[in-house]
Amino acid sequence: MPESAQPASVEAVHHGSIISVRPANSGTAECVLSKGAPVLVPAFLAGYLGSGDEIQVPLGPDQAGTEIHVRKNGASRRMRELYQAPIGYVTRPKEDKRKDLFVTAEVLASGLGIKAIHVPCDVLRDYFYLADRQREWRKQPTLYDVVRIPQSAGPGERRLSFKIRQLELQKEGAPKRAHAALERAYNILAQPELRACYDALLQDSDAPALFPTAGSDRCL
Repeated sequence: MPESAQPASVEAVHHGSIISVRPANSGTAECVLSKGAPVLVPAFLAGYLGSGDEIQVPLGPDQAGTEIHVRKNGASRRMRELYQAPIGYVTRPKEDKRKDLFVTAEVLASGLGIKAIHVPCDVLRDYFYLADRQREWRKQPTLYDVVRIPQSAGPGERRLSFKIRQLELQKEGAPKRAHAALERAYNILAQPELRACYDALLQDSDAPALFPTAGSDRCL
């Protein structure tokens, strides 16, 4: 959930209601608004947008790669808001008043007046620590299964199995999501702290989930 700082001035923000979303140049899509100029967004983000959503972006030249805030229309049951922004420091997991775990991510140079976002740990788990994002946690293959290694495998065995599996997927003509799942699994298991976090999640799905990025990144 975004945390507001000082509100941005109306003159510095382009906003409106989305009428339609259509492909644009490579890697981007165009959101046609009820009023004003269209808004360019990354293609992966466009898949979550639809008619009636309210979108706002800071005015600037790099519109598709900038900060984007969307309030979903009332028919959306899965999510109420979408927010993409460059982020800086991310805290360790901590409990809120209801004892639910979350992390806080600093938003860098927000043009929309948002200084931080709060991300529940179960959202981190289901985004970063899943092999197949289309299946629920309890029905997941493990990341060890994806890389095809035992849980006791060392760095050399993990790296070798990863390279072999990459070649196998290329030979099979596997879809991009299979390659992405393999890379995600390897990147988690290759870092001791993240691997320990994942092993804890295998034992208890409500265990704290770490944000698996060092330094600044972009968050959706």
